[in-house]
Amino acid sequence: MKELSRAESVFKVRELLQGMRICMLTTVQADGTLHSRPMALQQTPFDGDLWFFTQRTSGKASELAAKSAVSVTAQSADLKNFLALRGFGTIVFDEAKNAALWDPTFTAWFPQGLNDPQLALLRVETQTAEYWVSPSGVVTYLYNLVTGAQDGEHEKLVL
Repeated sequence: MKELSRAESVFKVRELLQGMRICMLTTVQADGTLHSRPMALQQTPFDGDLWFFTQRTSGKASELAAKSAVSVTAQSADLKNFLALRGFGTIVFDEAKNAALWDPTFTAWFPQGLNDPQLALLRVETQTAEYWVSPSGVVTYLYNLVTGAQDGEHEKLVL
């Protein structure tokens, strides 16, 4: 893994997350199989943690209570930046944090807004990150990957 300070690694991930709104969150089910689903990433400056709204009684909450290991993957809209994060997820009940991250569009999932009794946050404490950046776009990146040509950057980071 690339030897950057924690601050440098956090800064790099923060840069890459700009504009990434939807992520795939993967948890471990009771039978050991992986379960992935799209989640809306809360737009807060990355400090090592990722935040998602969820329901207190969701399958995710049960899965995290049994095994907290998670993976989060994302890509930029222009398909030039790809990010894979690994860490540990927990369900958080924090009214002040809820209010700080709330967006009125979330009433589609939480009809009672910030007063919804099912409202909770899922915090992912990131341990490692791996990223791929291709200035030429995904098609060129994949071609170069197959042919062995160099284009862009790929690094593994410890946070």
